[in-house]
Amino acid sequence: MGKASAVLVLWMTGDFRKTMVEHDYGAAGYLLGHPEEAVAAAFTKDKTVFELEAGRQALHGAGYSEDTAPGLIPAVAAYRRHTIILLGGMLFGIFSAVFVAVGLYIRSQRAMVAKADAVIASFLEGDTDRRIHSQEAGAWYGLFHRINELATILSAQAEHERQTRLFLQDMISDVSHQLKTPLAALRMYHEIILEIHVGQVQPDHPDDYPQ
Repeated sequence: MGKASAVLVLWMTGDFRKTMVEHDYGAAGYLLGHPEEAVAAAFTKDKTVFELEAGRQALHGAGYSEDTAPGLIPAVAAYRRHTIILLGGMLFGIFSAVFVAVGLYIRSQRAMVAKADAVIASFLEGDTDRRIHSQEAGAWYGLFHRINELATILSAQAEHERQTRLFLQDMISDVSHQLKTPLAALRMYHEIILEIHVGQVQPDHPDDYPQ
């Protein structure tokens, strides 16, 4: 970027120097051809080809041409300084604006990711109804939409497992309750059978009777 700016300044300075020198050629040639007229006319009236050539030859003899160093021509040197300052200010303004824009963008992206992280943490802590905002366009929002879909699937599976667990608990409780009466009846029948069986057994010898 710095090289491009330097090349642009050199090109603009060279172009201005050429324009300046051409103007001076015409002014000098006009003064040489019209010595009786006011000096101001040399800078305001149009110049002919012959006047430009006469001025070029006269100024070349004095060492003044398009190859003269810009620093030796005050107007060109001032133009170069002005151009450098102007381009420097423009580049500084552009870089500052880009820097601020990038900073604001990064800040907004970080805030968006922080909000998404808070929602995910809340979901993991048990708030399965939380979802990330994903209604806008962009790569991040596409990812957030996929995360919301995954959260919905996980919530549905968790609810299904909860319902299944409740169903099993209810079924086991009902079966347990229903088995209490038959088991009590079986225990009673078992005791009755034992009593009948014991009552039918008689001792073989008198000595077997208890004393």
